[in-house]
Amino acid sequence: MVLPTQKLLVYTDNMNVVDIFLSLSCRPEFNAIIKDAISTRVKADVNLLVLHVAGEMNSIANAISRADFNRAETLSPNISFYNFTPPSPYKNATLPKPPRSSLGAAKKLI
Repeated sequence: MVLPTQKLLVYTDNMNVVDIFLSLSCRPEFNAIIKDAISTRVKADVNLLVLHVAGEMNSIANAISRADFNRAETLSPNISFYNFTPPSPYKNATLPKPPRSSLGAAKKLI
């Protein structure tokens, strides 16, 4: 029996993330991460769609993306935050901190 392809929809307020997943193009220091994400997606037979939602349209996600956890808790009193340890090989990765406006500096392919 063949299982149906899974579908995953990701909403983000970061247009650079959307561009990276549309173009599969990013700065060299992010190549390993995007390659791993795509490899995992292919192995798991998952169709992935990443869409942009303006931060103003999702105030909780906007607060979290700006590390304004107090505001997120004010907007959603029952929200929970947990520590996250990335899986290897990124566990001890030392990527340069990108400028806030250019996570991947993706190129749009039209």
